[in-house]
Amino acid sequence: MINSKQIKEEIELVSTLRIITQAYQEISVMKMQKIRNSVLRTREFLERLSEVFYDVRESYKTEVQDILRKKNRLSKVFPTFDLRLVKKRKSVTVLLSANNKLYGDITYKVFFSFLKQVREHESDIIIIGRVGRDLFLEQEGSRPFRYIEISDVDIGSVDLRNVVHELKDYDQVNVFYGKFENIVNQESTISNVSGSQVFTAEELTQKKQPTEEHRFLFEPSLEQILDFFENQVFASLIKQTVHESHLASFASRIKAMEEALQNIETKSAQLKSDQRRVKRMLNNKKQIETISRVPIAYHG
Repeated sequence: MINSKQIKEEIELVSTLRIITQAYQEISVMKMQKIRNSVLRTREFLERLSEVFYDVRESYKTEVQDILRKKNRLSKVFPTFDLRLVKKRKSVTVLLSANNKLYGDITYKVFFSFLKQVREHESDIIIIGRVGRDLFLEQEGSRPFRYIEISDVDIGSVDLRNVVHELKDYDQVNVFYGKFENIVNQESTISNVSGSQVFTAEELTQKKQPTEEHRFLFEPSLEQILDFFENQVFASLIKQTVHESHLASFASRIKAMEEALQNIETKSAQLKSDQRRVKRMLNNKKQIETISRVPIAYHG
């Protein structure tokens, strides 16, 4: 049976865990508040910009196809286009994970959504974050992938350049990450940041594809506009996606730490109850020993 010394040691351990958990929670609250407003303000703008990116790429593909058809039919020399969309590798699936644990269940939600995708669809694989890398090695140890590490707190210019450099040569870039809905809910989300598709996670599940087509006039030229989107806008979409992942991770950690604090309080109350019970038992034992030493007089 547990004794008084063991109970005291467990109470001290639980108190230490409470301090650590509260510190993690408070730090996460500060970090979440720091990036929340900017992420939410930028979210809708970049979602719409992503749709324009898709339209620009489709316009470029259509124009290139028209020129190639004319070349084949008329055997005349037409303006030379940089066929960048033809030269690119087909697709890559990216997992945005964390370098450290204690981010609640969002890390695992995102990972298993990502794992389901790469098992069902052939593509190159890039994993960002040590936790995701370790989980993938456990599940798919022999499967090749490329690994990138960036900060869990914020993405610097060097980090951004490294990520963009790895992704810029793909025609289709699908990123799995956690998306902040509110302080209680964070969902696993997939986003296409390369402009090759416009879909939500629900549309991808239902295998819906956009059907509406827009035609544009471009100034100074379609190629220059596409070049801007494939560099500046592409980098902005990646940066926003990383910030979305960070925001969801901080919110998930706050929720996880709150649940941990509730468990700590329950455990603390149980230990204090055990401590009182053991103390009563010791007091009763002392009283019995005291009574047993009292001489008893017999009268004949």
